[in-house]
Amino acid sequence: MIRSTACRLLLVAGLAAALPAFAEDPISTDRPDFVESSATVGRHVQLETSVAASADAGSPLERSTPTLLRVGLGDAWELRFETEGRVTAVGQSDWSDLGIGVKHHLQDRDGMPSMAWIAGAELPTGVGADHRGVRPSLEFVAEWEFAHDIGVGVMPGIAYERGDGDDGLAGLFAVVVGKSFADGRARVFGEVAAQRIPMHGNGGPETTFDAGASWRFGDSTQVDMAFSYGLSDAAVDRAWTVGLSQRW
Repeated sequence: MIRSTACRLLLVAGLAAALPAFAEDPISTDRPDFVESSATVGRHVQLETSVAASADAGSPLERSTPTLLRVGLGDAWELRFETEGRVTAVGQSDWSDLGIGVKHHLQDRDGMPSMAWIAGAELPTGVGADHRGVRPSLEFVAEWEFAHDIGVGVMPGIAYERGDGDDGLAGLFAVVVGKSFADGRARVFGEVAAQRIPMHGNGGPETTFDAGASWRFGDSTQVDMAFSYGLSDAAVDRAWTVGLSQRW
């Protein structure tokens, strides 16, 4: 009896010691910065939703509800469903198009950047979408972790645009620098993002400077906010967003 009890205690102690090795990573979101995370959601479902507003000088405010649903397909793959939600501008409110995609986490090794690619397509599901067609896109993400909880992310990408007879390729390129605090629960960031670099037609790049912060509650909930300032004539002059992300 004593021997049996001792074996059980040793087994319990061994399991308890092993638990930290199986502890899951805290929630990692693709917002509020423009550069996406290289991480996938694992075997989880994650909702990232927000309210946002933007305006050019002398123009009325445009409001939207950007939302991203991420569905894990194992440790390295996830499905993605994304939309700007309900968009309100100049007194008119319409539903925006739906985007679908997939993210694949490539690697996460010591001394190497964490990398992923994201392939997707925007579908003409919103109001007045007849002329827009399907717009495919491909993005690549690389993230580095440095001393003092500083992280750097880089995201190039390309997309095919359609609309009003002006079809063609457009690129994007963004760099973000973030700093974590409070044992990783808080983060602040700044980034420069060329969110659209047209390779056809007229118009210059839509380049912004973005800054914001996030706070994590527990391992599965995050709140965040960000501000954006236009650095080019083609970019929106100012924008802001406040968001909530939850993982199940």
